[in-house]
Amino acid sequence: IESCRQQLLDLPSKVPEILSYELGDDLRIKSGQEHPLGPNRNLCWSVTVANEQDYQTYNDCEAHQSVVQSLKEILASRAAIQYEVQ
Repeated sequence: IESCRQQLLDLPSKVPEILSYELGDDLRIKSGQEHPLGPNRNLCWSVTVANEQDYQTYNDCEAHQSVVQSLKEILASRAAIQYEVQ
């Protein structure tokens, strides 16, 4: 997982469309792990881009796809959302 974490942290230097990012580990708080809808995920990666076109560029770029392939080897599942800040 550490190599994947580093790959994520390297993305902003390879993808100019990334305006900002956050990477964080779940705090493992009991209420999050025992939630009725299921436990929290372990890791969160969030990027901010200017618009949908920049997201598509980020999503499709070789650097991001390389991270996706690395994560597919170690993750059982993922959750994702693309949203516009109101």
